[in-house]
Amino acid sequence: MTLCAALALTACGTEIIPNANKVNGQYVGVLQTTSLSDGEVFTDNNVEFSLTSTSATTMTLTMHNTHFVAMMPRLTMQVAGITNEQVNFEHILTAPEEGIVPTIGDIKYPKYIITNLSGKRIVSADKDGAGALSLTFNCRGYLVEYVGVTR
Repeated sequence: MTLCAALALTACGTEIIPNANKVNGQYVGVLQTTSLSDGEVFTDNNVEFSLTSTSATTMTLTMHNTHFVAMMPRLTMQVAGITNEQVNFEHILTAPEEGIVPTIGDIKYPKYIITNLSGKRIVSADKDGAGALSLTFNCRGYLVEYVGVTR
């Protein structure tokens, strides 16, 4: 009887847990940027971010057609080397203390270094693996906060 119960739980588990390992995804959400010098806030809606696994524990964030302030041109930036630690249905995202230099195209932009990056990717237990992404980081005198859901 105990064996049957264990098998039943295992069978159910394999039906809903495969998406817990799903990290790659595309998100649409709200980006809010706060100037650390004067507190001015800029908000942009329908912002697209994506995550791509580069190894079992690291990933790359792509910020598609994004700008942090109204006067900044929209750019697609990549931030490689984000650490991913999975805990159940959550993926805890962090970056090295020294920060990550983003790239635009194939060019590195050290003046836009991303520091204090932390975030969370939550995967739902249903079969489609829908989820949410929340991130915060600092970039060139701004606190950047993003909250999005899977597309």
